[in-house]
Amino acid sequence: MDDIKRIVVKDGDKEITCNVLFVFKNNNDNYIVYEEDEEVLASKYMIQNNEIVLKDIEKDEEWDLIDEKLSSYYED
Repeated sequence: MDDIKRIVVKDGDKEITCNVLFVFKNNNDNYIVYEEDEEVLASKYMIQNNEIVLKDIEKDEEWDLIDEKLSSYYED
């Protein structure tokens, strides 16, 4: 997954190509942080049938973790 640079996100009928900033794992969850039209987004992800399936992030603790990772990413 670390070599993935672009993903296609389905938004209803529309497919959007996004740039992947980074991925990381925490406990048993995989996260992906990506950019769409200059907006930074994040999701949980899993691989199903050789496709990346994105899931919503629902917990504040997860968003706090993503904020920490983003801060580190932009500092580097």
